[in-house]
Amino acid sequence: RIEAGYSYSGAVTTDGVIYTWGNGSFGRLGYVDILKQTVPRQVIELKSHKIVKLALGYYHAAAINDLGVLFSWGRGNSG
Repeated sequence: RIEAGYSYSGAVTTDGVIYTWGNGSFGRLGYVDILKQTVPRQVIELKSHKIVKLALGYYHAAAINDLGVLFSWGRGNSG
């Protein structure tokens, strides 16, 4: 499954692995060290979780794993 956000994109594989790429400002890609990623890169922090849903917003992203646990990352200036 592929999702599109504002100047960045993400995908979830059939195994539940997340990959993101594009503009990484505000941490929206899920990497602490990258401001721009031109090719898909795995979100390592969630590698031990089987992700079933990914949603991308303007400066943030959210994912739900197979146990129903919600993860979010990105700008976060509004709570």
